[in-house]
Amino acid sequence: MNNFAYFYIILAVIVLIPVVIAIINAIRKKQFQQLVKEVLVSLKLDNWRYTDYDAVVQLNSSRAVDEYTIVKFFKENRDKLNDAFLCLKNKKEYKTQLRNFLDNNTFKNRSMYSKLEAMIVSNMKTLETYNINVCYSSPAGRSTNQKVLTVDLRSIENLKNDPSSIMSKSEYNKFSKEQNQKLLDQKQHAYYEKVNKIIDLANNNKDKFVIKGDQNELDKQISLLFDRTVNSIKKIKKTDSEEWDMLDKYISNSEEEVKKIINKKKKII
Repeated sequence: MNNFAYFYIILAVIVLIPVVIAIINAIRKKQFQQLVKEVLVSLKLDNWRYTDYDAVVQLNSSRAVDEYTIVKFFKENRDKLNDAFLCLKNKKEYKTQLRNFLDNNTFKNRSMYSKLEAMIVSNMKTLETYNINVCYSSPAGRSTNQKVLTVDLRSIENLKNDPSSIMSKSEYNKFSKEQNQKLLDQKQHAYYEKVNKIIDLANNNKDKFVIKGDQNELDKQISLLFDRTVNSIKKIKKTDSEEWDMLDKYISNSEEEVKKIINKKKKII
């Protein structure tokens, strides 16, 4: 075989190698696509979910991108707070579905499974947070800036429970007033419960008295307790008022007096 023959053989190999590689890659790509299709069917999914950003914010300067925060996003997009909450709840369920699949499935012996597994694991990393793409691009495209803000479910729940940081001043004042009233109502209710507990104690024992004078003494004590606490509880307008301490002391003393009267009756019996 002459040199020209060797040359043509080498040339043919050089030409064929990329072709063979391309054919192999095409076959592997088709195998992977088929594997993905079967896995999606087994998971009852039309496609992989949450593969893109959950929200996108376009700003008008690079500096604005640098200064943009999670608080600013939800302050400007209040409706997105509940959207983010629901999104993360759904992501949590979806992640559990993927985790269960990776732990137990019938595809592990397939040739392209390791690639599929790596893709799913990569997808799962984005499911812990609500992901906001914040970006800027100049009109000519010569200047760009971009960053991704992430917020987890606990942070979203904190914002839902206490949205003060994303409120305007007027909204915050209204919210603060409502919260204070809620706390005051709870405290008033707790004190009414204390009084009612003592009244119930007296009522449960009142009919057992043999001596009428002792029964009258108990009635008098309960009447005083009612008169001096019920109206006073309603009149206190601040949760940190010193009047609560005075009420506490009076209610405790009344409870002791009621118990003394009841215990005296028990000793007589």
